Amino acid sequence: MARIKCKCGEELSNSANPEIQFKVFSEEEWSGLMDKKINDPIIDIDHPKLEYWKCTNCSRLIMFEDGKDAPIAWYKKEE
Repeated sequence: MARIKCKCGEELSNSANPEIQFKVFSEEEWSGLMDKKINDPIIDIDHPKLEYWKCTNCSRLIMFEDGKDAPIAWYKKEE
């Protein structure tokens, strides 16, 4: 699948550790999904426009837009 190096130096891979990848649905996307008849989740559920990865070392969040490989934002947890 994909891999990226976090700004803290941690190598992240969603194939080696799929628990780092989270999908985010907007309220509009979620409402549309709930209104839709779903026979096969893999086919019938559209990809969300946003997802993020959480670094296993520093808990930084790396945001991605659907269809783009490069991160759109990085967020570091406040102390």
